[in-house]
Amino acid sequence: MDPDFEPDTYSWVRWASAHGYATLNMDRLGYGESDHPDPATVIQPPFDAAFMAQIIRLGRAGRVAGAPGPFKKIVYVGHSFGSRVGNEVISTFPDLVDAAILTGYGHKIGNPGDVAFQPAKEVDPVRFGDLPSGYVTSVDAESRAAGFYGPQGTFDPAMLAYDEAHKDTASVGELAFLTGTKDGIVGRPAPDFKGDVFAVSGDSDLFVCTEPKCTNLASEEQFYPAARSFEFAVIPDAGHCLHLHFTAPILYNTTLDWLNRHGY
Repeated sequence: MDPDFEPDTYSWVRWASAHGYATLNMDRLGYGESDHPDPATVIQPPFDAAFMAQIIRLGRAGRVAGAPGPFKKIVYVGHSFGSRVGNEVISTFPDLVDAAILTGYGHKIGNPGDVAFQPAKEVDPVRFGDLPSGYVTSVDAESRAAGFYGPQGTFDPAMLAYDEAHKDTASVGELAFLTGTKDGIVGRPAPDFKGDVFAVSGDSDLFVCTEPKCTNLASEEQFYPAARSFEFAVIPDAGHCLHLHFTAPILYNTTLDWLNRHGY
C-alpha cells in the first residue's frame, strides 16, 4: 500500500507516517524481492504466518533496520491474501499483535468474476521468466480491472495502468487455500485473540462481498469471539483493490479514526 503513483492520495504509508505511525512493509515469501520457494508446497498460509511472526517479534523488540527502539503496540495491517495471512497470525499466535486491520478479506469468498490467472512466466517473461509455473498472475489490465476494481469511473485509468505494470504474482499453494471448506469458510477463527479487529472492504469487492454492499462483513465478528472489539467498514465506490480507487482517502481517514478511537 505504498505506490509511488500520486502517493499523497494512494499511499497508506505516507498517510500513516503523516499521523505519527511507524510502518514496516514486508514482501511475503514468494513476493517482490523475497525468496521464491516451491509455490505449491511452501507458499501456504501456515508457513506465511510463521515467517511473519518471526519478523513481528523482531519488530516489537526494535531489531529491524530503522526502528528507533522496541514498540509497545503493534497493529497488523493486511490486504487480500495479506489479510488472510494476518488472520492466520492472530489465530496461531494470539498474543503477538495488539490489533489487526484486515482489508479485502472475509471468511467467505464471493465470485471474483472474470479475473483470469496464468503462469507469470508466460504473461511477463522479462519479469517472471525464472519463476516456476506455479507462480501465477493476472493476464492483462482488462482482466485485472474486472476482478480487482469497481465500475468505470471509480478509479483512475492511469492507476490501473500503473498497477498492471507493477503487479506481482500469486502462488498455486495460496490459491488452493481460497477454495474454502465444505461450508465455504476460508481461514480459521481466532478464538483466543483478545485484541481489536477492524474488517474493511470496498462495496464492490467481488472476492469479499457475498451480499449487496458487503453487508456480510458484519458476520465476521463471529470469528473473533474474544476480541476486545470488532468493527467493520465498507468503503464506497471501491472494488477489491480499494486503496487504488478515488475513495482511497476515505479508506485511510476511516482507518486512522479507528486507530485513534482504540488508543493506537
